[in-house]
Amino acid sequence: MHDSSYGMSILMIWREAWRNLMATGRSTLLALSGIAIGCASVVAFVNTGHNATLAALKMFSGLDINVITADLNSYNHGIGSDSITMADLTTAIPGLSSAAPWIYYPSPGRYNGKTETFTMIGSSAELEEVMQLRLRYGRFITDYDQHSSYVVIGNEVAVTLGEGDASRMLGKQIQLGNYLYTVIGIFAIKGQNPIFPFSLDSVVIAPINAMRKISPNTDLNGIIARTITTATTESDAKDLLALLKRKFPAVDINVRVAQQLLKGQTEQSKTFSFMLIGLAGISLLTGGIAISNVMLMNVSARRKEIGLRMALGARTQDIRRLFLYEAAALTLAGAILGTLAGIIVAFLFVLYSGWSFSLAPLSIPLGIGSSIMAGLISGFYPAHKASQMEPVQALRDD
Repeated sequence: MHDSSYGMSILMIWREAWRNLMATGRSTLLALSGIAIGCASVVAFVNTGHNATLAALKMFSGLDINVITADLNSYNHGIGSDSITMADLTTAIPGLSSAAPWIYYPSPGRYNGKTETFTMIGSSAELEEVMQLRLRYGRFITDYDQHSSYVVIGNEVAVTLGEGDASRMLGKQIQLGNYLYTVIGIFAIKGQNPIFPFSLDSVVIAPINAMRKISPNTDLNGIIARTITTATTESDAKDLLALLKRKFPAVDINVRVAQQLLKGQTEQSKTFSFMLIGLAGISLLTGGIAISNVMLMNVSARRKEIGLRMALGARTQDIRRLFLYEAAALTLAGAILGTLAGIIVAFLFVLYSGWSFSLAPLSIPLGIGSSIMAGLISGFYPAHKASQMEPVQALRDD
């Protein structure tokens, strides 16, 4: 009758495996480093990709998906601010609820003896509705202010000029060019809006007609519009592009939709994550090769030991199991060290990048699981080779 208790117990095999690994010294450390680096790469890359995706999507989280922007680029003949009215657009395209033009001009300015360069934006009262603007103090420009020397400033500008107190700037006058402009409003903290090329926290917005006093060129740089419903956003964007192309054929027009930016960002994040996982897989493969080489060297160095074990009654599966346990122990230790190192590296990278760290749920099981799988696969051939030795031949070898 077969005795199922024949041979060493699992606990004894584990102890024997650890003793054998400790005895090999440098070669064990080399293989341990290889699998640890591979596992650390997997964990670090997965967490880096995860946090990069979250950071990118966070930037888009406040983005209205029913907003359309049209960038107008002209080298010879631009679109003057009087060439088209926003009422023309909303009438021609019923799906648009509102639209606002904008002009960009970097202007030097002075306040309280200090000179700054401001990002000036000339626009209309409709910009407040289109971009769902919120003011911290004061009010936004109205249709009655189009020829008035009024400005609404971003929170960063107000804090800088107000020496830490944004509210101090309400009602104050800033010299822009050769004219004084009165601050009638200060934006609430908005952050970067990917659909708009400038952060509203650091801009100075003036009525578009009042920009003629300081800007030598009042051709439109763009138009931003809001649709009534998100269902028609893409079709309304096509209609807007066709209308502008028909009216201004010499102008290079690029129409963007927030939905397209979201889709593009999602696809880009997936590609980035796959690329990082691929690089991690290469590192893990390198670690597996290191384990395989170390185990093969162990088998060659312990031929007499293997022959003696077989001569004393060790079965083929016992020898195979012993070396597989050694590979598993080596892999498990490397995976644990690599996981800790990978999390630390990812955390430091995310911290340096200015993002908030979030542990990817699958990073730890993926890192440890893939490392153990790579280690066992790499260790199977040396274990099988050891189990197929002839005891007599193994004992004769020097």
